[in-house]
Amino acid sequence: MLKSAALRQVLQQSVNNGVKSAIVVNPEGSLVAAVGEDKASKTVGAVLSNIWNDYDDTGRTFMGATDMKVLMFECEDGKIAVTRSSKLILCLYADNSVEFGLLKLKLEKLSSYLEEPFKRIFG
Repeated sequence: MLKSAALRQVLQQSVNNGVKSAIVVNPEGSLVAAVGEDKASKTVGAVLSNIWNDYDDTGRTFMGATDMKVLMFECEDGKIAVTRSSKLILCLYADNSVEFGLLKLKLEKLSSYLEEPFKRIFG
């Protein structure tokens, strides 16, 4: 069983040095957990899940890509990095001062840490 308090503690460790929030959603876009400043995590998670799935499907269909690793965006209000961890989608949102390389590294380390627990729970 997923212990939401423990998951939020792990996510909270990545919310620092310009990273404003961490969000975990399932492939359908339903919020699993969120920490940080973003009050609209449910909506943001659903939108990012749809974007992830669209890019992943497009890559498989038109480019023969087997597995998308990371998707990154630069927006007016900040930067977003998205990846898959087991069957779940993990998102970090940061302000514009955070370099993409650092954001990607944080996302990859967090995803790697959560991969095994997520596999045990979600298959």
